[in-house]
Amino acid sequence: MDVCLSPRLDTSILVRLAEPSSPFYNVTRQAVQTLVQEGSELFLVPQCLVELWVVATRPAGANGFGLTLVVITGTQGRPSYDARLAAAMQASGLSHLLTLNPTDFRRYESVTGLVVVEPRSLPVSISP
Repeated sequence: MDVCLSPRLDTSILVRLAEPSSPFYNVTRQAVQTLVQEGSELFLVPQCLVELWVVATRPAGANGFGLTLVVITGTQGRPSYDARLAAAMQASGLSHLLTLNPTDFRRYESVTGLVVVEPRSLPVSISP
């Protein structure tokens, strides 16, 4: 079977990668790893991220992840974008966020376990 070297990842792939308990997790993870190891360049379109957000915030009983971060933190308006990023990171098991806007993400630290890292807090490495 000829596999495209630059596939776009569908939302179903993102959802399974974010859900280690899924029966499709291992096969999905292995497929993505194989593509990367073979030199494929993987692509996402914004629509898939929006769809992942919908699944992540849908109640667990309705085939979702049940993330209610926006409700718990009282997030409204523009900060909702930050909540979406924090929720996606939580769903993916990612904890550290490098940002120039740390105050925008502090409200999510206690709820998601997010660790906000500012560039200036990292050690400086100067290459010769």
